[in-house]
Amino acid sequence: MHAMTKGCLAGTGVCFVSHKGEVFPCGYLPVKAGSVLEQDVADIWRSSAVFQRLRQPDLLTGKCGRCGFKGVCGGCRARAFHEFGDYLAAEPFCTYEPRGLEG
Repeated sequence: MHAMTKGCLAGTGVCFVSHKGEVFPCGYLPVKAGSVLEQDVADIWRSSAVFQRLRQPDLLTGKCGRCGFKGVCGGCRARAFHEFGDYLAAEPFCTYEPRGLEG
């Protein structure tokens, strides 16, 4: 049996710890969630505001927020951040257009 995962795992299935001890949702998303020099990594994983927001698909905006697949895909949060300056913004390279919803 295989465990099901979603598209973007940043802060939901993986995190990145830099050589300086800084914790990020992934190696491509430069949004600091904490530091292992100041807090246990397990505590950061559970309680970081950044990680908590990434785990709530209903907070996604743009077409990702309207998409019926946001819970299984989520788009790439790093690409959204680099394109729009907001890691909860729409995935800029996604070609899917949610039907029947305006935004």
